[in-house]
Amino acid sequence: MLPTHPARFSELFSKTQALEKAGRLEEARTLCRKLRDAAPKRVEPHFQLARIERRAGDIAAAISHLRDARALKPEEPAILSALADMLSAHGDDEEALEIHDILIRNAPRDARYLIDKALVLQRMGAFEEADTILRKAQALDPLRGEPYRMLTANRKVKPGDQLIGKMQAALRNKKLSRSARVEICLLYTSDAANEHRDVGGGGGG
Repeated sequence: MLPTHPARFSELFSKTQALEKAGRLEEARTLCRKLRDAAPKRVEPHFQLARIERRAGDIAAAISHLRDARALKPEEPAILSALADMLSAHGDDEEALEIHDILIRNAPRDARYLIDKALVLQRMGAFEEADTILRKAQALDPLRGEPYRMLTANRKVKPGDQLIGKMQAALRNKKLSRSARVEICLLYTSDAANEHRDVGGGGGG
C-alpha cells in the first residue's frame, strides 16, 4: 500500500495527472487506484479516475467514480457539475437536471449553473423552459456571452424583445469581454434583431 503522508500523496497524485495529460492512461489508472485504496476517504483519486475513464471513453465507469466522489463530498460543485455532464452524455438527462437543480439551489446567483441546465434542456427539445432559464442567467450576468448565443440558436429573440435593450447596454459597457461582444454582435445579425443593428454601439473589446 502506498504511503498516505500528505506531501507524498500530493506528489503521487500530481504524477497521475501528468500521466493522464500525456495520454498514458493505463499507468495513470493503476497509480490512481493505488492512491484511492491507500486513502479511501480522499476525494481526489475518485475524481481523477473519472477524468481518466472519461478520456478513455468509458462514460459508465466515469459516472461510477463520480458517484463515489459525491458520496464523500455530496455538495462539492465540481463533482456535481462533472457528474451532471457525464450523466447527460450517457443519456440520463433527467438525473442530470436534478443535479443541476441542486447546483442552482446552492448557488442561485451563479449564472454558470443556469446555463448548464439550459444546455441540457435544449438538447432535450425543451426550448421554452431553456429560454426562461437563459434570460435569468442573462439578468444575473449581463456581460456573459453564452446566454445570447444560446438564445440566438434557439431563435427566441424577436423585434421588440426586452433583451434587445439589455444587449445594447452590454455593448456599451467597456468591461464586456471580446468573446461576449462577438456573441451579442452575432445575435444582431439574426433576422429577429436586424432592425436594431444600428444601435449596437461599442467597438473592440
